[in-house]
Amino acid sequence: MNEIEYDLKKLSHIFGEILEKYRQYEFEANLAEICLKLYNFKISYLAPAYHLNRFDTVTKEYYEIDLPNIFKKGVIDENEITLSLTKLHLEFNSVLYSIKMSLDRIVFFMSKFYKGITPHNTFGRITEGGKPKSMMAEVVRLKDSDEIMKLIYINYKDWISEAVKPRDTITHYENLSLDFLPIDNFKSTLTFSHSDKNIKNFGRTELKNYIDKWYLFIDELLNLILVEKINISTNNGYE
Repeated sequence: MNEIEYDLKKLSHIFGEILEKYRQYEFEANLAEICLKLYNFKISYLAPAYHLNRFDTVTKEYYEIDLPNIFKKGVIDENEITLSLTKLHLEFNSVLYSIKMSLDRIVFFMSKFYKGITPHNTFGRITEGGKPKSMMAEVVRLKDSDEIMKLIYINYKDWISEAVKPRDTITHYENLSLDFLPIDNFKSTLTFSHSDKNIKNFGRTELKNYIDKWYLFIDELLNLILVEKINISTNNGYE
């Protein structure tokens, strides 16, 4: 993927190809409801990339427009600086929320194939004590016997648990602190931290990494559901 920004048109095309695979079996495998939900899921599919692009835009505006305008006046306006920093916070938080929202939207599709999952579940998590919550309870129970649950579990351990931690912090506790981490040539990069929650120097690089993995994960998951759970050889619906 482009290191500067995500190509939303390309991602939209990839999603369209996945949706078309489902639509091929819409009537044969009784997928009308799933196809409708999958069509609506496109917004959640694209959201992480869209919001990271927005974060990049606001970051660029901060360095190239906001700061020069503030310094050009010769007098530091604290309200103006606070507003500029607030916009960075808001866009960063939006990326975090979009990742969690997109993960939660997966639950509907899982509920169509697993009796232990309801559409009202969230994606869930595994607590520090090792207890799985919500959908993750079913994932942990079936991960050794089910390829779909194995895929979800592997991704949870690899990146999902860490990707949702900052979002959980800003939702249930307080904002992360914004810092400017020095890099080469007198430049700096934005990072967000929360010492009590063991979140340190979480920035654009980490977001990009998680979002790259989101697209690898969701594409594989939606295609694996077709292979493992959609019975396309009969008219009996699901396996």
